[in-house]
Amino acid sequence: MAVNWVSVDWGTTNFRAHLIGENGAVIDRIYAEKGFISIAAEGFEQVLVDLLMPWFEKHSQVPVLMAGMVGSKNGWKEVPYVNTPLNIQTLSTGCTLFSLSRGNKVLIIPGVCHNDIHDRQDVMRGEEVQAFGLAAKLNLNEFDAIFPGTHSKHVQWQTNELTSVRTYMTGELYALLSEYSILGRNLVTQTQDIDLTVFSSGVMAGHSMSLSHALFMARTQALFHKVPGSLVLSYLSGILIGNELADLTFTSTVYIVGDNKLSELYVKALNILEHNAISVDSDQCFLAGMEKVFQIYHKDLL
Repeated sequence: MAVNWVSVDWGTTNFRAHLIGENGAVIDRIYAEKGFISIAAEGFEQVLVDLLMPWFEKHSQVPVLMAGMVGSKNGWKEVPYVNTPLNIQTLSTGCTLFSLSRGNKVLIIPGVCHNDIHDRQDVMRGEEVQAFGLAAKLNLNEFDAIFPGTHSKHVQWQTNELTSVRTYMTGELYALLSEYSILGRNLVTQTQDIDLTVFSSGVMAGHSMSLSHALFMARTQALFHKVPGSLVLSYLSGILIGNELADLTFTSTVYIVGDNKLSELYVKALNILEHNAISVDSDQCFLAGMEKVFQIYHKDLL
């Protein structure tokens, strides 16, 4: 199968690459815990070449398209944000194109900046590609979507443009609270499976209370044996997701684009709160979005 290009999602902690052939078919994958925070600026090219060398040896000058935190101020090359509202052509005009020392062309896609009505900025890198991919994959002109993760993103898409972004530090708060706060002390295990009944109770608490108050309830629920110590993290997860969704402005079906297990929790939480939700595979959305950019730049890359 002829090879067209390589798609790379290079984030804070992980590196995910796909070798793409004709008609957008995935030929091979490479996943590595080689996020940008572990790489000195001068080492990005060497790490990329080392990881992709098996592909470069077979397909010498295959071009590489990258998105994510690799284009941030602390990444390989800073690619300035593009402001909302924007379409795929607007996003693509902000791309940075350069060549590796071995000759392969590299394209880094910019992130997105959204200014709210109070002129406060919200940003994302990587999820914008997934949003464009979601629109293309499902042929949507308007939709509301959540991209859960360390920093969960709420995205609105109207008249075939990405129009707004809101960020919630839900995943990071979960990690900090479960590891460093009183809520995480003396747990039976730090790798608890999610109990959906306890999770649902947490969702309702987080949705109806101020966050700091609801979080303390996680402590007292365990103290008075309302929630077993082995299930405290289920309750904590529910509180944080429920509180995030209390700020929800969406009125129609919500598309959840993310890791399968995490997406399932968001779908469950939204259903509890009487919202319709559909989970969509994040890798497929990312690749569909990258394909849209490749179609615009293919003459410059090949």
